[in-house]
Amino acid sequence: MATTPTAAELYVDPYPGRKGSERITLACGCGDGMYKGFTRIFDAIGNPYCFDCGGTGTYSFLVSSARAKARRQAKRRAEALAMPDRRAEWEEAHPDAAAAIKTYRMRSEFIMDMGARLDECGELTEKQEAAVLRAAERFATEDAAPKIEVPAGRHTVEGVIVSASLRDSPHPYGQSTWKVLVQADGYKVWGTAPRQLVDDAMDIPGQAVSDYLKGARVRFTATLEPKAGEAGFGFFKRPTKTEVLELSA
Repeated sequence: MATTPTAAELYVDPYPGRKGSERITLACGCGDGMYKGFTRIFDAIGNPYCFDCGGTGTYSFLVSSARAKARRQAKRRAEALAMPDRRAEWEEAHPDAAAAIKTYRMRSEFIMDMGARLDECGELTEKQEAAVLRAAERFATEDAAPKIEVPAGRHTVEGVIVSASLRDSPHPYGQSTWKVLVQADGYKVWGTAPRQLVDDAMDIPGQAVSDYLKGARVRFTATLEPKAGEAGFGFFKRPTKTEVLELSA
């Protein structure tokens, strides 16, 4: 069975046989000391300036610094190579949380973030795992609850905002908009957040719009459209007569 190489095994001495106190001088890629970006950069007296070499055309470093950098790179490489095994061990030891992430990853921004952390770190903390399990339990309860078809046409919606996210416009010069998912009695609808809710959130100093929206119980009138083939889910548009019945704690 192949083993994951260690950082020591991956490390390659960039300057074998050289003393750590020796200084290496190399020509800078700029060639003439001038910054090669889209715009020219000049120093205080008008000379062309390169951030790497300070306009001299060369740069230097100690052999010991180069070796330290190579060791850091080897360590990161070893950690990356070991990550799949580390994650597999964690998933084997925490099967419920692993299953929850696989099942609900595309349904919840939070679980998606936890999945990304698991990909990056190979494990979750105890608090993160507990939060994932609570979210999964909530989704399982929602899935088991009776669902009704979203009524088509103009209707009053009353429910709790369960998620809120800022979405970029598909048009080059369009404005970003806040989208919300509202859990009503027996169905969910997704659409653009009523302008009044966003304005109210932005009027509160230091208040994040998403924190204000999520968990709020609201009532508004909107045009509803059920999603074909998915009972209990639909879309809303042109919300009016918005009321905030209760804010999250």
